[in-house]
Amino acid sequence: GRTAILDDAYRPYYDDPNLKLSWEPTRAEIARSGDMGWTIGRYRIHYIDKEGRAVDRAGKYVTVWRRQPDGSWKVIVDSGSPDALPGVPPDQAPSVPRPSKPAPSSPRKP
Repeated sequence: GRTAILDDAYRPYYDDPNLKLSWEPTRAEIARSGDMGWTIGRYRIHYIDKEGRAVDRAGKYVTVWRRQPDGSWKVIVDSGSPDALPGVPPDQAPSVPRPSKPAPSSPRKP
């Protein structure tokens, strides 16, 4: 469920002081209806893997936004795909793993 996704899957990323994520939108659009929008662009992520090696990865992302009744925007889909690694077939490319540092028992804001 939602709690498991937020706490178990994403919390380790937020709590890892070595993880650096940056992104740059290259295009943004709003649907004619005015209630949906999306951004696409490039991201870069840096982290320390479980063996202590520094890892830098880059790729593409898409984020889909929905306008809320109060006029604010809320993300409803956020996804990305890493660039191919030289000499590694795309179906064998590693996904971005979870940081090796376990999440603390009390959550922090991202």
